[in-house]
Amino acid sequence: MTTQEILSSLAIELGLTGKSASTCVTYTGCVRYFSGHIGKSLTEVDRSDVARFMTHIVQERKLTSSTVKTYVCALLFAYRVVLGRADVVVGLKAPRVTPPLAVVLSPDEVMRLLGAFRSPRYVGLAHLLYGTGMRLGEALSVTVEDIDAARGVICVQHTKTRRPRVVRLSAPLLEVLRAYWRKVRPPRPLLFPGLNPTQPLTKTAVTRAFRRAARDAGINKPVTPHVLRHSYATHLIEGGVDIHTVQLLLGHASLDTTLRYLHLSTTHLAGRRPVLSPLLGVPS
Repeated sequence: MTTQEILSSLAIELGLTGKSASTCVTYTGCVRYFSGHIGKSLTEVDRSDVARFMTHIVQERKLTSSTVKTYVCALLFAYRVVLGRADVVVGLKAPRVTPPLAVVLSPDEVMRLLGAFRSPRYVGLAHLLYGTGMRLGEALSVTVEDIDAARGVICVQHTKTRRPRVVRLSAPLLEVLRAYWRKVRPPRPLLFPGLNPTQPLTKTAVTRAFRRAARDAGINKPVTPHVLRHSYATHLIEGGVDIHTVQLLLGHASLDTTLRYLHLSTTHLAGRRPVLSPLLGVPS
């Protein structure tokens, strides 16, 4: 097979295993760079070529442990799954990566941030992100039909794990979304379409709006849309919601991923349980 054929097969296999579109692009890019650096067909590579490449990205390019781990995972998948040459990557292990502590806003900071957005679209989107804990990509894919006001839930169809889930839709959040809808009247089906009504707002535009709102709100933290997801999960745990419920609401495949929010909670330091925002839809 040619390099392009292998990369095409890699993308297909990654998709079949449930990897996200961004992961498919990243992994194929890693394998493409590996092929170009080694200077030979991917089918002719041996273990020594992989060793030389690892030396190159670690010692010469000095890539971060996180980036090196991505290259390792891409090569392992390519040679074990696509090419059936596990001997090429035998002994290849990803470096241990310690994720930094996530940025979490206090309830007061969240309210200030939500009040600092200028556009009705971003007001609605920001409230949706904090009120449900959705990932940005999930929120941008929400359609009007996904909202079940009668049951008080939103069906999240396009998830990272490709397993749909439902999240809470509180009465205050529903009112914010209805106010946004009355004011903007976006074309269906997307709740937050961009300039092209068939496509959602771009992540770049949303990130820029969050940065501006954080500045206007006087928040001196690196605020991104994902920070509201971190804040949502942490605030739920601080408010006494059990960890398994939080896991389901966040859509985590592993409980270990959810448990890290226990380390971000400050309830044990404050000595009292905080009052949760009505947006979160948790009974007081």
